Amino acid sequence: MQNEPRTKAGQKLDFSKQALKFIKKQNKATQARFREAIEGYPKGAEKLEGYNLYKVRVGDFRIIFDDMGTILMVEIIDNRGEVYRRLKRGNY
Repeated sequence: MQNEPRTKAGQKLDFSKQALKFIKKQNKATQARFREAIEGYPKGAEKLEGYNLYKVRVGDFRIIFDDMGTILMVEIIDNRGEVYRRLKRGNY
């Protein structure tokens, strides 16, 4: 597995089904912004209060991560308001 996606910190990247689906719906420029933010983790990441998760802002979008040490799981990518609704519902 030569070309596994990794962060600049060397963590392996994994994506939830929702995150992949959301990324594929976006235009190429937005996809590039997501890629830059994800691969640049932990730059700009903030811990979410009440959760063992981290967030990164990309314009009006939020990317929610679970940092599991050697693996960085991208749990949710969505518009700002919808991300927090999903978290409250436990829908991720």
